[in-house]
Amino acid sequence: MAFMPTRGGRGPSTPIIFVPTLNDLVLSGALVAGVASTGTILNATTGSTITSTVPGLTVNSAARTYSYNGAGSAGSVQGLVETLAGATFSPRNNVVTIVSASIPAFTSNPSISPTSGDQNTTFTAIDGAMSNGGSVLSRRWLLNGTSIGSGTTIVPGAQGSLVLENTGTGNVVATSTAVTVAAATPAPAATISFAAPTATVTEGDTGTKTVSNTVNVARNGVTGPLTINLSYGGTVRARQRRHHSSKQRSARWPKRSGDSQDRGSARLRVARRRHFQRRERSVPANDKPPGGNAEQAAARIMLEFPPNIVPNGAIASIVDRGGVQRGASALRVDRLGNHYRIAMTLPPLDDEDGARVVVSRLIRAKRKGLRVPYPLLSVDQSGCGTGVVVDGAGQTGGSIRVRGLPPYAIVREGFWFSIESSSGQHYLHNVGTDAGAGIDGRATLSVDDTMLRRAFADGARVHFVRPMIEGLIDGSEQDWELAVDHNTRIEFTIEEVA
Repeated sequence: MAFMPTRGGRGPSTPIIFVPTLNDLVLSGALVAGVASTGTILNATTGSTITSTVPGLTVNSAARTYSYNGAGSAGSVQGLVETLAGATFSPRNNVVTIVSASIPAFTSNPSISPTSGDQNTTFTAIDGAMSNGGSVLSRRWLLNGTSIGSGTTIVPGAQGSLVLENTGTGNVVATSTAVTVAAATPAPAATISFAAPTATVTEGDTGTKTVSNTVNVARNGVTGPLTINLSYGGTVRARQRRHHSSKQRSARWPKRSGDSQDRGSARLRVARRRHFQRRERSVPANDKPPGGNAEQAAARIMLEFPPNIVPNGAIASIVDRGGVQRGASALRVDRLGNHYRIAMTLPPLDDEDGARVVVSRLIRAKRKGLRVPYPLLSVDQSGCGTGVVVDGAGQTGGSIRVRGLPPYAIVREGFWFSIESSSGQHYLHNVGTDAGAGIDGRATLSVDDTMLRRAFADGARVHFVRPMIEGLIDGSEQDWELAVDHNTRIEFTIEEVA
Protein backbone atom coordinates (compact mmCIF):
# COMPACT_ATOMS: atom_id res chain seq x y z
CA MET A 1 0.00 0.00 0.00
CA ALA A 2 1.33 3.52 -0.88
CA PHE A 3 0.39 7.12 0.15
CA MET A 4 0.39 9.98 -2.37
CA PRO A 5 0.54 13.81 -1.61
CA THR A 6 -2.12 16.30 -2.79
CA ARG A 7 -1.82 17.63 -6.29
CA GLY A 8 -0.99 21.25 -5.21
CA GLY A 9 1.24 20.23 -2.35
CA ARG A 10 -0.20 22.91 -0.11
CA GLY A 11 -1.05 21.88 3.43
CA PRO A 12 -2.28 18.57 4.72
CA SER A 13 -4.87 16.60 2.83
CA THR A 14 -6.49 13.13 2.82
CA PRO A 15 -3.96 10.54 1.53
CA ILE A 16 -4.73 8.48 -1.61
CA ILE A 17 -4.13 4.73 -1.14
CA PHE A 18 -2.63 2.80 -4.20
CA VAL A 19 -3.45 -0.98 -4.32
CA PRO A 20 -1.46 -3.08 -6.90
CA THR A 21 -3.22 -5.75 -8.97
CA LEU A 22 -1.63 -9.09 -9.91
CA ASN A 23 -1.81 -9.98 -13.63
CA ASP A 24 -1.56 -13.26 -15.50
CA LEU A 25 2.02 -14.55 -15.59
CA VAL A 26 3.43 -15.44 -19.00
CA LEU A 27 6.40 -17.75 -19.76
CA SER A 28 8.79 -16.62 -22.46
CA GLY A 29 8.75 -20.02 -24.16
CA ALA A 30 6.38 -22.95 -24.65
CA LEU A 31 6.65 -25.99 -22.38
CA VAL A 32 6.96 -29.06 -24.66
CA ALA A 33 6.39 -32.50 -23.16
CA GLY A 34 9.58 -34.48 -23.21
CA VAL A 35 11.76 -31.45 -24.08
CA ALA A 36 13.78 -29.59 -21.39
CA SER A 37 13.78 -25.77 -21.59
CA THR A 38 14.48 -22.52 -19.64
CA GLY A 39 13.18 -18.94 -19.90
CA THR A 40 11.87 -15.78 -18.26
CA ILE A 41 8.65 -15.19 -16.33
CA LEU A 42 6.87 -12.11 -17.73
CA ASN A 43 4.14 -9.81 -16.28
CA ALA A 44 5.29 -10.35 -12.67
CA THR A 45 4.43 -7.54 -10.19
CA THR A 46 7.32 -5.82 -8.38
CA GLY A 47 7.91 -7.23 -4.93
CA SER A 48 5.80 -10.38 -5.48
CA THR A 49 6.87 -13.92 -4.73
CA ILE A 50 6.47 -16.66 -7.38
CA THR A 51 6.24 -20.37 -6.57
CA SER A 52 5.54 -23.49 -8.72
CA THR A 53 3.78 -26.79 -8.05
CA VAL A 54 3.74 -27.77 -11.75
CA PRO A 55 5.57 -31.15 -12.21
CA GLY A 56 9.03 -30.57 -13.68
CA LEU A 57 8.79 -26.73 -13.51
CA THR A 58 11.04 -24.85 -11.06
CA VAL A 59 11.24 -21.04 -10.71
CA ASN A 60 13.70 -18.45 -9.43
CA SER A 61 11.36 -15.85 -7.91
CA ALA A 62 14.01 -13.17 -7.44
CA ALA A 63 15.44 -13.54 -10.95
CA ARG A 64 12.01 -14.06 -12.52
CA THR A 65 13.28 -17.15 -14.46
CA TYR A 66 12.09 -20.79 -14.85
CA SER A 67 13.55 -24.19 -15.74
CA TYR A 68 11.52 -27.12 -17.19
CA ASN A 69 12.83 -30.71 -17.32
CA GLY A 70 10.26 -32.04 -19.83
CA ALA A 71 8.20 -34.01 -17.31
CA GLY A 72 4.43 -34.27 -17.50
CA SER A 73 2.04 -34.87 -20.34
CA ALA A 74 0.37 -32.47 -22.73
CA GLY A 75 -2.42 -30.36 -21.24
CA SER A 76 -3.17 -27.34 -18.99
CA VAL A 77 -2.38 -27.41 -15.28
CA GLN A 78 -2.54 -24.83 -12.46
CA GLY A 79 0.40 -24.38 -10.13
CA LEU A 80 2.36 -21.20 -11.03
CA VAL A 81 1.41 -18.97 -8.03
CA GLU A 82 2.25 -15.26 -7.53
CA THR A 83 1.78 -13.74 -4.05
CA LEU A 84 1.95 -10.07 -2.94
CA ALA A 85 0.56 -8.89 0.40
CA GLY A 86 -2.35 -6.46 -0.01
CA ALA A 87 -2.47 -6.85 -3.80
CA THR A 88 -5.68 -7.56 -5.62
CA PHE A 89 -6.10 -11.22 -6.62
CA SER A 90 -3.22 -12.29 -4.34
CA PRO A 91 -2.38 -15.12 -4.29
CA ARG A 92 -2.98 -15.59 -8.05
CA ASN A 93 -2.83 -19.14 -9.38
CA ASN A 94 -1.82 -19.13 -13.04
CA VAL A 95 -2.52 -21.85 -15.60
CA VAL A 96 0.50 -23.37 -17.36
CA THR A 97 0.03 -25.19 -20.69
CA ILE A 98 2.25 -28.12 -21.72
CA VAL A 99 2.11 -28.91 -25.44
CA SER A 100 2.91 -32.28 -27.07
CA ALA A 101 6.04 -32.70 -29.14
CA SER A 102 5.89 -33.86 -32.74
CA ILE A 103 6.12 -37.69 -32.63
CA PRO A 104 8.95 -39.20 -34.71
CA ALA A 105 7.71 -41.57 -37.41
CA PHE A 106 9.23 -43.71 -40.16
CA THR A 107 8.94 -42.00 -43.53
CA SER A 108 10.45 -45.04 -45.28
CA ASN A 109 10.63 -48.65 -44.09
CA PRO A 110 13.89 -50.59 -43.96
CA SER A 111 14.79 -52.83 -46.89
CA ILE A 112 17.12 -55.73 -47.69
CA SER A 113 19.68 -56.00 -50.48
CA PRO A 114 19.72 -58.16 -52.52
CA THR A 115 16.02 -59.07 -52.68
CA SER A 116 16.69 -62.77 -53.29
CA GLY A 117 19.39 -65.34 -52.61
CA ASP A 118 20.17 -68.60 -50.88
CA GLN A 119 21.20 -69.40 -47.32
CA ASN A 120 24.86 -68.64 -48.05
CA THR A 121 24.17 -65.16 -49.53
CA THR A 122 25.37 -62.05 -47.65
CA PHE A 123 22.37 -59.73 -47.20
CA THR A 124 22.85 -56.02 -46.39
CA ALA A 125 20.56 -53.90 -44.17
CA ILE A 126 19.22 -50.59 -45.54
CA ASP A 127 17.74 -48.81 -42.50
CA GLY A 128 14.56 -46.75 -42.75
CA ALA A 129 14.32 -42.94 -42.36
CA MET A 130 12.44 -41.05 -39.59
CA SER A 131 10.83 -37.61 -39.35
CA ASN A 132 10.62 -35.07 -36.50
CA GLY A 133 14.19 -35.63 -35.37
CA GLY A 134 13.81 -39.37 -34.88
CA SER A 135 16.58 -41.85 -35.55
CA VAL A 136 17.03 -45.63 -35.80
CA LEU A 137 18.17 -46.94 -32.41
CA SER A 138 18.51 -50.68 -33.15
CA ARG A 139 17.94 -53.33 -35.80
CA ARG A 140 17.13 -57.04 -35.83
CA TRP A 141 17.36 -59.73 -38.52
CA LEU A 142 14.46 -62.20 -38.28
CA LEU A 143 14.51 -65.58 -40.05
CA ASN A 144 11.11 -67.28 -39.89
CA GLY A 145 10.31 -64.97 -36.95
CA THR A 146 13.45 -65.82 -34.94
CA SER A 147 16.17 -63.22 -34.30
CA ILE A 148 19.50 -64.21 -35.90
CA GLY A 149 21.54 -61.00 -35.69
CA SER A 150 21.70 -57.21 -35.45
CA GLY A 151 24.58 -56.16 -37.70
CA THR A 152 24.52 -54.32 -41.00
CA THR A 153 24.98 -57.63 -42.87
CA ILE A 154 23.83 -61.18 -42.28
CA VAL A 155 24.37 -64.66 -43.78
CA PRO A 156 21.18 -66.61 -42.85
CA GLY A 157 22.68 -70.10 -42.89
CA ALA A 158 19.24 -71.65 -43.46
CA GLN A 159 16.30 -71.25 -45.82
CA GLY A 160 13.12 -69.37 -44.95
CA SER A 161 11.64 -65.85 -44.78
CA LEU A 162 14.13 -63.06 -43.91
CA VAL A 163 12.90 -59.74 -42.46
CA LEU A 164 14.81 -56.63 -41.29
CA GLU A 165 13.33 -54.81 -38.26
CA ASN A 166 14.18 -51.22 -37.16
CA THR A 167 13.35 -49.68 -33.77
CA GLY A 168 13.43 -45.87 -33.71
CA THR A 169 12.95 -42.96 -31.34
CA GLY A 170 9.86 -43.43 -29.17
CA ASN A 171 10.05 -47.24 -29.62
CA VAL A 172 8.52 -46.93 -33.08
CA VAL A 173 9.05 -50.19 -35.03
CA ALA A 174 9.17 -50.69 -38.82
CA THR A 175 9.88 -53.86 -40.82
CA SER A 176 11.02 -54.57 -44.35
CA THR A 177 9.35 -56.62 -47.03
CA ALA A 178 10.19 -60.30 -46.48
CA VAL A 179 12.90 -61.81 -48.67
CA THR A 180 12.68 -65.52 -49.50
CA VAL A 181 15.95 -67.31 -48.73
CA ALA A 182 16.35 -70.46 -50.81
CA ALA A 183 18.29 -73.57 -49.85
CA ALA A 184 21.89 -73.57 -51.05
CA THR A 185 22.43 -75.14 -54.44
CA PRO A 186 24.85 -78.06 -54.10
CA ALA A 187 28.20 -77.39 -55.70
CA PRO A 188 28.57 -79.24 -59.01
CA ALA A 189 30.68 -82.33 -58.90
CA ALA A 190 34.21 -81.95 -60.13
CA THR A 191 34.88 -83.12 -63.68
CA ILE A 192 38.22 -84.43 -64.75
CA SER A 193 39.54 -84.57 -68.30
CA PHE A 194 42.78 -86.26 -69.20
CA ALA A 195 44.74 -85.26 -72.27
CA ALA A 196 47.27 -87.96 -73.03
CA PRO A 197 49.71 -87.09 -75.82
CA THR A 198 50.99 -89.78 -78.12
CA ALA A 199 54.60 -90.89 -77.57
CA THR A 200 56.31 -91.80 -80.81
CA VAL A 201 58.79 -94.62 -80.46
CA THR A 202 60.54 -96.83 -82.96
CA GLU A 203 61.22 -100.49 -82.58
CA GLY A 204 64.67 -100.97 -81.22
CA ASP A 205 64.74 -97.69 -79.24
CA THR A 206 66.30 -98.02 -75.81
CA GLY A 207 66.65 -95.68 -72.85
CA THR A 208 64.10 -93.40 -71.19
CA LYS A 209 61.39 -91.31 -72.86
CA THR A 210 59.40 -88.65 -70.94
CA VAL A 211 55.85 -87.74 -71.93
CA SER A 212 53.95 -84.77 -70.39
CA ASN A 213 50.28 -85.40 -69.60
CA THR A 214 47.83 -82.64 -68.58
CA VAL A 215 44.95 -83.34 -66.20
CA ASN A 216 42.22 -80.63 -66.12
CA VAL A 217 40.10 -80.54 -62.94
CA ALA A 218 36.97 -78.34 -63.31
CA ARG A 219 34.97 -77.31 -60.24
CA ASN A 220 32.55 -74.39 -59.77
CA GLY A 221 33.38 -73.11 -63.21
CA VAL A 222 37.14 -72.94 -62.53
CA THR A 223 39.55 -75.23 -64.38
CA GLY A 224 42.88 -76.03 -62.79
CA PRO A 225 45.42 -77.84 -65.03
CA LEU A 226 47.84 -80.33 -63.52
CA THR A 227 50.84 -81.49 -65.54
CA ILE A 228 52.20 -85.00 -64.96
CA ASN A 229 55.47 -86.18 -66.49
CA LEU A 230 55.60 -89.93 -67.15
CA SER A 231 58.84 -91.68 -67.96
CA TYR A 232 58.99 -94.87 -70.01
CA GLY A 233 62.16 -96.93 -69.97
CA GLY A 234 63.41 -100.06 -71.67
CA THR A 235 63.72 -101.38 -75.18
CA VAL A 236 60.85 -101.15 -77.66
CA ARG A 237 59.85 -104.44 -79.26
CA ALA A 238 56.97 -105.08 -81.63
CA ARG A 239 54.39 -107.67 -80.59
CA GLN A 240 52.64 -109.68 -83.24
CA ARG A 241 48.90 -110.20 -82.77
CA ARG A 242 47.75 -113.70 -83.53
CA HIS A 243 44.59 -114.44 -85.48
CA HIS A 244 43.20 -117.94 -85.17
CA SER A 245 41.03 -119.59 -87.78
CA SER A 246 37.88 -121.38 -86.81
CA LYS A 247 39.67 -124.70 -87.10
CA GLN A 248 42.42 -123.50 -84.80
CA ARG A 249 39.84 -122.30 -82.30
CA SER A 250 38.10 -125.65 -82.45
CA ALA A 251 41.38 -127.35 -81.80
CA ARG A 252 42.19 -125.14 -78.82
CA TRP A 253 38.69 -125.31 -77.26
CA PRO A 254 37.06 -128.64 -78.06
CA LYS A 255 33.29 -128.41 -78.26
CA ARG A 256 31.40 -130.44 -75.75
CA SER A 257 27.99 -131.87 -76.42
CA GLY A 258 25.31 -129.34 -75.43
CA ASP A 259 27.96 -126.91 -74.16
CA SER A 260 26.94 -123.90 -76.33
CA GLN A 261 23.25 -124.34 -75.63
CA ASP A 262 23.83 -124.73 -71.87
CA ARG A 263 26.04 -121.66 -71.69
CA GLY A 264 23.47 -119.63 -73.67
CA SER A 265 20.59 -120.71 -71.43
CA ALA A 266 22.56 -119.86 -68.29
CA ARG A 267 23.45 -116.42 -69.63
CA LEU A 268 19.79 -115.80 -70.52
CA ARG A 269 18.67 -116.76 -67.02
CA VAL A 270 21.26 -114.45 -65.45
CA ALA A 271 20.23 -111.56 -67.75
CA ARG A 272 16.56 -112.00 -66.87
CA ARG A 273 17.31 -112.10 -63.14
CA ARG A 274 19.41 -108.93 -63.33
CA HIS A 275 16.68 -107.19 -65.38
CA PHE A 276 14.03 -107.77 -62.70
CA GLN A 277 16.47 -106.82 -59.93
CA ARG A 278 17.02 -103.47 -61.64
CA ARG A 279 13.24 -102.93 -61.93
CA GLU A 280 12.86 -103.74 -58.22
CA ARG A 281 15.53 -101.15 -57.31
CA SER A 282 13.82 -98.49 -59.48
CA VAL A 283 11.04 -98.12 -56.84
CA PRO A 284 12.22 -96.10 -53.77
CA ALA A 285 13.03 -98.38 -50.87
CA ASN A 286 10.79 -96.43 -48.50
CA ASP A 287 7.82 -96.46 -50.87
CA LYS A 288 7.39 -100.09 -51.96
CA PRO A 289 3.88 -101.55 -51.75
CA PRO A 290 3.52 -103.97 -48.85
CA GLY A 291 3.51 -107.61 -49.84
CA GLY A 292 4.64 -107.06 -53.44
CA ASN A 293 7.48 -105.94 -55.63
CA ALA A 294 7.78 -103.24 -58.28
CA GLU A 295 6.59 -105.52 -61.07
CA GLN A 296 3.40 -106.35 -59.18
CA ALA A 297 2.80 -102.67 -58.37
CA ALA A 298 3.14 -101.71 -62.02
CA ALA A 299 0.70 -104.42 -63.04
CA ARG A 300 -1.95 -103.28 -60.53
CA ILE A 301 -3.68 -100.42 -62.34
CA MET A 302 -6.67 -99.06 -60.42
CA LEU A 303 -9.82 -98.44 -62.44
CA GLU A 304 -11.82 -95.21 -62.23
CA PHE A 305 -15.35 -94.24 -63.28
CA PRO A 306 -15.98 -91.70 -66.04
CA PRO A 307 -15.94 -88.09 -64.70
CA ASN A 308 -19.73 -87.70 -65.06
CA ILE A 309 -20.49 -90.64 -62.74
CA VAL A 310 -21.07 -89.23 -59.24
CA PRO A 311 -22.58 -91.21 -56.31
CA ASN A 312 -25.79 -89.94 -54.74
CA GLY A 313 -25.21 -91.66 -51.42
CA ALA A 314 -22.36 -93.05 -49.35
CA ILE A 315 -21.76 -94.67 -45.97
CA ALA A 316 -18.15 -94.37 -44.78
CA SER A 317 -16.65 -96.42 -41.96
CA ILE A 318 -13.26 -97.07 -40.42
CA VAL A 319 -11.97 -100.64 -40.16
CA ASP A 320 -10.39 -100.90 -36.70
CA ARG A 321 -7.68 -103.56 -36.32
CA GLY A 322 -7.43 -102.91 -32.58
CA GLY A 323 -9.75 -104.22 -29.90
CA VAL A 324 -10.71 -104.29 -26.24
CA GLN A 325 -9.51 -107.01 -23.89
CA ARG A 326 -11.98 -107.57 -21.10
CA GLY A 327 -11.26 -109.08 -17.72
CA ALA A 328 -11.35 -107.41 -14.35
CA SER A 329 -11.09 -104.22 -16.36
CA ALA A 330 -11.30 -103.27 -20.00
CA LEU A 331 -8.02 -102.61 -21.85
CA ARG A 332 -7.84 -101.03 -25.28
CA VAL A 333 -5.21 -102.64 -27.52
CA ASP A 334 -4.23 -100.64 -30.60
CA ARG A 335 -2.80 -102.38 -33.64
CA LEU A 336 -1.55 -101.05 -36.95
CA GLY A 337 -3.65 -101.57 -40.03
CA ASN A 338 -6.67 -99.28 -39.51
CA HIS A 339 -8.13 -98.15 -42.82
CA TYR A 340 -11.36 -96.94 -44.41
CA ARG A 341 -14.29 -98.59 -46.19
CA ILE A 342 -17.09 -96.80 -48.01
CA ALA A 343 -20.38 -98.11 -49.41
CA MET A 344 -21.66 -96.07 -52.35
CA THR A 345 -24.82 -95.97 -54.38
CA LEU A 346 -25.08 -94.51 -57.87
CA PRO A 347 -28.21 -92.74 -59.08
CA PRO A 348 -30.32 -94.59 -61.66
CA LEU A 349 -28.32 -94.55 -64.89
CA ASP A 350 -30.69 -93.91 -67.79
CA ASP A 351 -27.73 -93.41 -70.12
CA GLU A 352 -27.16 -96.80 -71.76
CA ASP A 353 -23.53 -96.03 -72.63
CA GLY A 354 -22.74 -94.75 -69.14
CA ALA A 355 -24.39 -97.71 -67.42
CA ARG A 356 -22.57 -100.14 -69.70
CA VAL A 357 -19.16 -98.61 -68.87
CA VAL A 358 -19.84 -98.51 -65.11
CA VAL A 359 -20.93 -102.16 -65.00
CA SER A 360 -17.91 -103.20 -67.07
CA ARG A 361 -15.48 -101.43 -64.77
CA LEU A 362 -17.11 -102.78 -61.62
CA ILE A 363 -16.70 -106.30 -62.97
CA ARG A 364 -12.99 -105.77 -63.61
CA ALA A 365 -12.49 -103.82 -60.37
CA LYS A 366 -13.07 -107.07 -58.45
CA ARG A 367 -9.62 -108.08 -59.65
CA LYS A 368 -7.82 -104.81 -60.32
CA GLY A 369 -9.38 -102.52 -57.72
CA LEU A 370 -11.31 -99.23 -57.99
CA ARG A 371 -10.44 -95.61 -57.20
CA VAL A 372 -13.18 -93.00 -56.62
CA PRO A 373 -13.21 -89.46 -55.16
CA TYR A 374 -14.19 -89.31 -51.50
CA PRO A 375 -17.50 -87.35 -51.28
CA LEU A 376 -16.82 -83.97 -49.60
CA LEU A 377 -20.43 -82.81 -50.02
CA SER A 378 -20.53 -79.08 -49.15
CA VAL A 379 -17.15 -78.93 -47.38
CA ASP A 380 -14.82 -76.58 -49.29
CA GLN A 381 -11.17 -77.64 -48.99
CA SER A 382 -9.92 -75.64 -51.97
CA GLY A 383 -8.18 -73.16 -49.66
CA CYS A 384 -5.47 -75.77 -49.08
CA GLY A 385 -4.38 -75.52 -52.73
CA THR A 386 -3.33 -78.18 -55.20
CA GLY A 387 0.45 -78.11 -54.75
CA VAL A 388 0.75 -79.81 -51.35
CA VAL A 389 3.43 -82.53 -51.07
CA VAL A 390 5.08 -84.58 -48.34
CA ASP A 391 7.93 -82.66 -46.68
CA GLY A 392 10.67 -85.21 -46.00
CA ALA A 393 11.01 -88.93 -46.65
CA GLY A 394 10.74 -91.73 -44.12
CA GLN A 395 8.08 -90.25 -41.83
CA THR A 396 6.17 -92.60 -39.52
CA GLY A 397 3.69 -92.37 -36.66
CA GLY A 398 0.60 -90.22 -36.13
CA SER A 399 1.62 -87.02 -37.93
CA ILE A 400 3.06 -85.97 -41.26
CA ARG A 401 4.91 -82.83 -42.36
CA VAL A 402 3.78 -81.23 -45.61
CA ARG A 403 4.77 -78.22 -47.70
CA GLY A 404 3.21 -76.33 -50.59
CA LEU A 405 0.21 -74.93 -48.68
CA PRO A 406 -0.72 -71.28 -49.34
CA PRO A 407 0.97 -68.98 -46.78
CA TYR A 408 -0.94 -68.93 -43.46
CA ALA A 409 -3.53 -71.43 -44.76
CA ILE A 410 -5.58 -73.27 -42.10
CA VAL A 411 -6.16 -77.02 -42.45
CA ARG A 412 -9.29 -77.64 -40.39
CA GLU A 413 -9.99 -80.62 -38.15
CA GLY A 414 -12.06 -83.14 -40.06
CA PHE A 415 -10.66 -82.27 -43.52
CA TRP A 416 -10.13 -85.33 -45.73
CA PHE A 417 -7.03 -85.84 -47.83
CA SER A 418 -5.24 -88.65 -49.59
CA ILE A 419 -1.51 -89.22 -49.99
CA GLU A 420 -0.42 -90.59 -53.36
CA SER A 421 2.60 -92.88 -53.26
CA SER A 422 5.17 -93.04 -56.05
CA SER A 423 3.39 -96.13 -57.40
CA GLY A 424 0.15 -94.11 -57.70
CA GLN A 425 -1.71 -95.69 -54.77
CA HIS A 426 -3.85 -93.35 -52.60
CA TYR A 427 -4.13 -93.58 -48.81
CA LEU A 428 -7.11 -91.77 -47.25
CA HIS A 429 -6.66 -89.79 -44.01
CA ASN A 430 -8.73 -87.47 -41.79
CA VAL A 431 -7.11 -84.43 -40.13
CA GLY A 432 -7.19 -84.82 -36.34
CA THR A 433 -6.73 -81.17 -35.29
CA ASP A 434 -6.50 -77.68 -36.79
CA ALA A 435 -3.09 -76.94 -38.32
CA GLY A 436 -1.84 -73.59 -39.58
CA ALA A 437 0.80 -73.10 -42.26
CA GLY A 438 3.55 -70.53 -41.89
CA ILE A 439 4.64 -68.03 -44.49
CA ASP A 440 6.71 -70.85 -46.04
CA GLY A 441 3.60 -73.01 -46.59
CA ARG A 442 4.75 -75.77 -44.22
CA ALA A 443 2.58 -77.49 -41.62
CA THR A 444 2.33 -80.70 -39.59
CA LEU A 445 -0.93 -82.64 -39.92
CA SER A 446 -2.37 -85.12 -37.43
CA VAL A 447 -3.09 -88.53 -39.02
CA ASP A 448 -3.64 -90.59 -35.89
CA ASP A 449 -6.93 -91.83 -37.35
CA THR A 450 -5.10 -94.70 -39.05
CA MET A 451 -1.47 -93.70 -38.43
CA LEU A 452 0.87 -93.59 -41.42
CA ARG A 453 0.60 -96.88 -43.21
CA ARG A 454 3.88 -96.50 -45.10
CA ALA A 455 6.90 -94.20 -45.21
CA PHE A 456 6.27 -91.94 -48.20
CA ALA A 457 8.95 -90.47 -50.42
CA ASP A 458 9.78 -86.78 -50.17
CA GLY A 459 7.58 -84.85 -52.61
CA ALA A 460 4.73 -87.40 -52.66
CA ARG A 461 1.52 -85.57 -53.65
CA VAL A 462 -1.15 -84.76 -51.03
CA HIS A 463 -4.69 -84.27 -52.40
CA PHE A 464 -7.08 -81.94 -50.53
CA VAL A 465 -9.29 -80.60 -53.32
CA ARG A 466 -10.16 -84.09 -54.63
CA PRO A 467 -9.11 -86.76 -52.10
CA MET A 468 -9.39 -90.33 -53.38
CA ILE A 469 -10.19 -93.66 -51.77
CA GLU A 470 -9.09 -96.78 -53.54
CA GLY A 471 -9.12 -100.47 -52.84
CA LEU A 472 -10.89 -103.69 -53.64
CA ILE A 473 -14.59 -104.21 -54.23
CA ASP A 474 -15.89 -105.86 -51.07
CA GLY A 475 -17.81 -109.13 -51.18
CA SER A 476 -17.59 -112.32 -53.22
CA GLU A 477 -20.09 -111.15 -55.82
CA GLN A 478 -21.41 -107.94 -57.36
CA ASP A 479 -25.03 -107.25 -58.39
CA TRP A 480 -26.63 -104.62 -60.58
CA GLU A 481 -30.30 -104.20 -61.36
CA LEU A 482 -31.62 -104.47 -64.89
CA ALA A 483 -34.94 -102.64 -64.80
CA VAL A 484 -37.56 -102.57 -67.55
CA ASP A 485 -37.44 -98.76 -67.46
CA HIS A 486 -33.79 -98.99 -68.58
CA ASN A 487 -32.59 -97.32 -65.34
CA THR A 488 -29.62 -99.27 -63.96
CA ARG A 489 -29.26 -99.06 -60.16
CA ILE A 490 -25.84 -99.94 -58.73
CA GLU A 491 -24.45 -100.29 -55.20
CA PHE A 492 -20.91 -101.29 -54.25
CA THR A 493 -18.42 -101.14 -51.35
CA ILE A 494 -14.72 -100.23 -51.57
CA GLU A 495 -12.29 -101.20 -48.83
CA GLU A 496 -8.72 -99.92 -48.74
CA VAL A 497 -6.11 -102.66 -49.13
CA ALA A 498 -3.64 -101.08 -46.67
